[in-house]
Amino acid sequence: MTFVLPCADPAIDTRLCVCAAPGPLLSAENTVTVGTDEVEECVLTMASCWEHDDKSFLRGKIDMLEKDIYAKATKLFGVQSWKTLPSLVDDLEDVGCLCVAGCGHKFSGVPLLYTLMTSGFKCPICRFGGNAVIDISSGISMENLKKVWEVMCIVCNVVRKRDMVEKNHDANFSTLELARQTITVVYQTLPWVMRFVLYKEACPVMNSMPFAQIQMQLSVDRSALERRQGVWPDMIELSAGARGSSARNLSKQMRACGSYFVEIIIDIETTRHVIFQSDKINHKNAPGTGQPRTCPHMEHTIGQCDIFFEKCVYRNENFLKRVSYKVQETQLRAMIIGIAGLT
Repeated sequence: MTFVLPCADPAIDTRLCVCAAPGPLLSAENTVTVGTDEVEECVLTMASCWEHDDKSFLRGKIDMLEKDIYAKATKLFGVQSWKTLPSLVDDLEDVGCLCVAGCGHKFSGVPLLYTLMTSGFKCPICRFGGNAVIDISSGISMENLKKVWEVMCIVCNVVRKRDMVEKNHDANFSTLELARQTITVVYQTLPWVMRFVLYKEACPVMNSMPFAQIQMQLSVDRSALERRQGVWPDMIELSAGARGSSARNLSKQMRACGSYFVEIIIDIETTRHVIFQSDKINHKNAPGTGQPRTCPHMEHTIGQCDIFFEKCVYRNENFLKRVSYKVQETQLRAMIIGIAGLT
């Protein structure tokens, strides 16, 4: 008896033959024999093609799907067909052995149907067939297999949509991970520079010339990143401490400084991108209590820059302690993408 699995591609031979059980006897090697003829062992079940508990197989698949997070995401467990599935399985009879007509290889019926209906029509042994998608919305002509076909269509519909959900999730996750890795590399490798422009005058005018320009390398604060397991926080912080020759030189020059302004730049080859520039600040007004001096920034800049000073008690002067620049991650990312498109 032969029936055809419905397929959108008519060029592919999707015929399956129902093989009658020959009344096998088990040999000592656990192979099935009929007289002197050896009966095939199913590669899907590693047992006789005729000896398979179809109900147990289907119940196992149903139980596995109901515990799977991707299958739950399909929201198909609430439909009526799935709710009636257990009673449909209880009424089934074992299919027995099915043979792929195009190549002659035999398999346990339900495991073969499950493989072909979820993965595409292709013989598990010789790969006969074009791996075409079986149309589970159509019926089959063989009357005594219609109940099995109905059950298999319900189960395989969930499996297909579950696999699609997982594939989309993996694709989105991979894209997200790549974006995170890329932006992480960008944040750490860009030449972030904080530049202090110092003036002698407490209130410099347009024609005033700075007497010193001192640059300090900034580093990205990764502590929040590590706490959030690789996910960048809402705010990104670039900071520079008082250590290093640039910081010491800046503290020294600030003794003679009447005012200054701060700018944060990305210095890429010959192109300089200013991402922050403060107004001119009177240095004598800097707090010496350890509280930050917020640098008021001009229009068209992003983020907030704070400068922390500490009081030198025996000199009665303020010394630079730390500089911190905070900006929203989304703004910084958008700006970097814009810069990357221009350079």
